[in-house]
Amino acid sequence: MPSYFLIPKNLELILRYQLGLGSKDNAITTLNRQESTIGKFTGDTYNAIYLGLNYYLYGQKLKLMVAEQFADLTGGRGPNDGFTGATTLVGLRTYW
Repeated sequence: MPSYFLIPKNLELILRYQLGLGSKDNAITTLNRQESTIGKFTGDTYNAIYLGLNYYLYGQKLKLMVAEQFADLTGGRGPNDGFTGATTLVGLRTYW
């Protein structure tokens, strides 16, 4: 994932874009555990953007992670066409 340090060695910005294309209607299904909590959706075009911040308290050994992901799945047949969802992630990561 591409990233950029806003404050050298302390605050990192992360950005990711995903594109999924299916060859048929309903070729793509939401299987992600965060997305499946609001239902199972199908379509042929999936777009997702992830934006996150890592704050390093003690290098890679202790960091606070906050992120938001927006996803959109369109092109399906039936009532599930046009799914749009947002997922917020917060975590404290340790390593020793």
